[in-house]
Amino acid sequence: MKSPLARFSQVDSDPVLAVNDYDDVAPAYSKAMGHDYSAIFLEGIGPTLAPLRWHDRGVRYVDLACGSGDIACALAKRFGIRGLGFDRSERQVASAKARAAAEGLSIAFKVGDVLEAELPHSVDLITMTLDAINHLPNAESWRRLFDRVFQSLRPSGIFIFDMNTEERLLEDWRYPEVVVKESITYLQCGLHFERSENRALARILMQIFAASNGAWTRYQALVEQIAFPIPSVFQMLRETGFTEVRTLTEFDSLRQGHIFMKNREFIVASRT
Repeated sequence: MKSPLARFSQVDSDPVLAVNDYDDVAPAYSKAMGHDYSAIFLEGIGPTLAPLRWHDRGVRYVDLACGSGDIACALAKRFGIRGLGFDRSERQVASAKARAAAEGLSIAFKVGDVLEAELPHSVDLITMTLDAINHLPNAESWRRLFDRVFQSLRPSGIFIFDMNTEERLLEDWRYPEVVVKESITYLQCGLHFERSENRALARILMQIFAASNGAWTRYQALVEQIAFPIPSVFQMLRETGFTEVRTLTEFDSLRQGHIFMKNREFIVASRT
């Protein structure tokens, strides 16, 4: 007799899920996690963003792997900035566009891969959040991303991103995680784990159950991520040309605010 965990993780009776395809979860993504995360993110990065002097001049901003636009829209509402977001999920970009239009925000969103999309130049701030960088499949793609970001930033521009650590992937993800809210429930279950000499890899099944008009709808995604040791990530950034690289300790006091914050590291890299 199969355990509940085995039944939960069984995907062979469902349509084939492409790895890291978020189109299916787009309708429920923000309510399940995006809104919560953006609130924590804004609280933690305040001191880092203060030197940008938002109200003195037009800040150029880009959000990579923007998802449903939670971070970009939150920054636009807080600071009144104009910006651009990229994501390869067409349904998530559609959700982001609809939200920005409904709230009257000057944020544009485009469908595009972070390794291929044409990025603007002389950008003040680039973000890549909600462990989006962990979706890049190898060290070469991480280095390529860092180089593209570096070339896009103006001198003194900053890059802020977060990443799931090796501990998050290989320890935390071995146990199911559940977030229950009114009319929506998020569940994830680990399916596969690997450790090599210089990186960790894990795969999970993400499922979101959302209630509407008396019925529940299931949305799901098959997620695969890799993680490198923090010193290796710092070395990649410095080899790219970033001269100031550090973790954001401002988030240390916020880690108890949400289960997604566990073993998540926030990093800021500056181009001088």
